Amino acid sequence: MVTPPMLQSTPVQGPYMPQPVLTDMDIHRIIKSLRITLREEIQGMVQAVVQEKVQPLRHEITDLRQSVSFISNKEAFLEHEIDNTNQYSR
Repeated sequence: MVTPPMLQSTPVQGPYMPQPVLTDMDIHRIIKSLRITLREEIQGMVQAVVQEKVQPLRHEITDLRQSVSFISNKEAFLEHEIDNTNQYSR
């Protein structure tokens, strides 16, 4: 007589398969974790875009300040020259 092999349990399939249960606390922890992760990712992206746009503006501001300084110096020099010319012409 042949003995049947030991019965092995097979996983339950179909609609009767047990579903994992998430408590409200689990869901809130997941949400909090996602918020933190998304906030950090969005902040990183925003900072990168802002830096990309701001850096050229900073260079332009520096160039404009140098131009204003040069023009102011040139204006002071020309005013001095005009004063000297006016004095000699009298």
